[in-house]
Amino acid sequence: MKKPCNWRDDHPRIMLSLISLCLMCACTLSVNAQFLNLGSNTAPKAGSGALTLELAEQLKNQAEALTDEDEQANHSAIAFRYLASTLLEQGEQMGEQGSTLIVLGRTIAHALPMLDELLLDDPSIPQPSAWLASGALTRLSKNNLNNVDLVARSLRDALAPIAPLVDAPDGTWGWALNQPLDTDQNLADLQQLERISPASRARQVAALQSLIQSGLDHRAYAQPAEIVAHHAAGASRLLSFDDPWLTDAALKRLDSLFDRSLDQLADPQQSPKGIALLRTLNQATVINTMIQSLDTSGGRGGAKDAQEIGSSFSNRIASPTWPSGNDIDQLAMLKRALELINESFSSDEQAFLIRHLKPAWRVLDRQALAARKALVSAIPRLLDQGHTTTDPALLSAIASYQRIINHQRAFITISQHLSINNDSPFAKPGIVTERWKTHAALLLKLAKQIAEQKSDSDQALTTIASFASLLERSSPVTNLASLTDAPGAEHLAPWPAKLLPQAVELSREIQSTRQSWLESWSRDPTSQATGRLGAKLDRLIQFVPVALDAKATLSVIATDRTNPANAWPGWEMNTQDLRRLSDGLEQRLYQTLVRTIENKPNAEKSIRELITSYTPALLAGRIHRLAQKQGYNSRNNPKSSALHELVAGAPDPALSWLAAQRHNLAIVCRYVPETRSLKNLRDQDNPLLNHIFTVAKRAYDALPDVD
Repeated sequence: MKKPCNWRDDHPRIMLSLISLCLMCACTLSVNAQFLNLGSNTAPKAGSGALTLELAEQLKNQAEALTDEDEQANHSAIAFRYLASTLLEQGEQMGEQGSTLIVLGRTIAHALPMLDELLLDDPSIPQPSAWLASGALTRLSKNNLNNVDLVARSLRDALAPIAPLVDAPDGTWGWALNQPLDTDQNLADLQQLERISPASRARQVAALQSLIQSGLDHRAYAQPAEIVAHHAAGASRLLSFDDPWLTDAALKRLDSLFDRSLDQLADPQQSPKGIALLRTLNQATVINTMIQSLDTSGGRGGAKDAQEIGSSFSNRIASPTWPSGNDIDQLAMLKRALELINESFSSDEQAFLIRHLKPAWRVLDRQALAARKALVSAIPRLLDQGHTTTDPALLSAIASYQRIINHQRAFITISQHLSINNDSPFAKPGIVTERWKTHAALLLKLAKQIAEQKSDSDQALTTIASFASLLERSSPVTNLASLTDAPGAEHLAPWPAKLLPQAVELSREIQSTRQSWLESWSRDPTSQATGRLGAKLDRLIQFVPVALDAKATLSVIATDRTNPANAWPGWEMNTQDLRRLSDGLEQRLYQTLVRTIENKPNAEKSIRELITSYTPALLAGRIHRLAQKQGYNSRNNPKSSALHELVAGAPDPALSWLAAQRHNLAIVCRYVPETRSLKNLRDQDNPLLNHIFTVAKRAYDALPDVD
């Protein structure tokens, strides 16, 4: 008979398995979903990665040579090489779906010199600890490694005892989070749940708290423990809701699911399912809180809307099959719709609304009410009738309401700019300052056209929206410091000497064009001259992040610096490959800067061709800049950085930074080394290059810019 799992007796074993497994299931589902959307007809065939297989063979040969020396001190070096070799081989056999495995294998291979030095020569690592780690790594390399998150868990478990023996890396390490987690509050919520729960559940909750605390006390498990606490506490809050739309059947179902998650957490083999269930329940908590917000939204039918949506939500939860199938996708779509419905403008923001825009605002407000009603009506169809997240009615309702909200936001943006005078402490919200009065008068004219609902009202609304966009995006404080290498500007290294004058000139040109556009707009917002200046300003602004991405890449290849992104588990690309991808980038960037600044007829085409020809290099630059902002830095303590990258585990799809792009980035990093035999890296008729550039563009477009 199988021995039952006891929380307290098996505490250390469960701690290792639960905390390290906490991110596995959802990440695997996310990766597979992204893989299916990439178009396998263009992906290279499994087993075609000659360079990957060659590296795997080299690592295996190194391991065998070290084995022949028969020295105990070599055990960890042998184990790491066998593991990296196996990851590369099995990842290659899996085709494109194995890209994350290959990136992990290349990460280990790149870190080998530092890991060897750390585990063989560093006096802070006792040899018995290194031998234990090598034994675990050896066992891991003999398994089927087709699940990258299981590998990440096992790798962390093997190396976790060593991590506290060395100094932590400078800056950020592991999978950064998108938001800070209030672990103290989450633990307090779990303590409260323990106090009010029946005895059986109270024991489970107490054991879970103890388990989480054990993880918090260990460097390798601290972040996963915080994530477990976050999801568990969020799920527990769902049990205390007493909203009128939550039926007894729904509450009973939630109660049962929470207990099931605790039971699953107590079994190391089932704990990933427990964490996934807690994550889903936590998301349901967030959604129910959003429905509660509808109930307090005042004169917009909030209570009625909350009851209608809440009842459908409650009925769906009460289903004996929930959550399963497309329920997870439905929750994500429901969350998106509720975020939009709950979006409103605070009284402080509306206080900035200048009177010149109020006639149009009243029209938009009526449209927003109608669009909101349509969206509220579409949501129950998603929940009651099992409609998919691609339901046209729901998507249309979301798009319609989003468009109106965007226009209202544009009105607030304009009002804030026109009623703020940094040179005067007497500027008041909603009162146009002297320099903007001409613009405000023209805005009043456009607002009246919208209010009168004439044939030109849509064009008037577009004109106002364009004005708001360019006004905000061309603001000097949001764009220009990073271009000039001024103190405090975001950069790792100065511009190359040839490019710095052009970069400074681009900054000046944005300011000059902005002024000319504002002057022309004040004369006639719809004139051809205003349109041409607006198009030029828009092109200049859009070019700035591209230029900064190129600059970041050039700074890495010019100085042989380590890209900060290589300290992040989601990216691995060596400087030599990046240099090959960037061949000719400096000259092309120079030409594009000149054409853009001089407003040549082919300037827009030049920018487009720069992006098309150097997408992977620009992607590397963007990742470089984002990682630098996150605080990644492997230069000051490379041995510790290499070790801690391997004890990072797997990302949480709901909380980890750039987790949604993990697979796309892995595809780029995995296939770029395979292009080393190609002479022309701009030849996108080559199927391999075409695929790399296609996926790189998809990832590049999805990444945020660096604020």
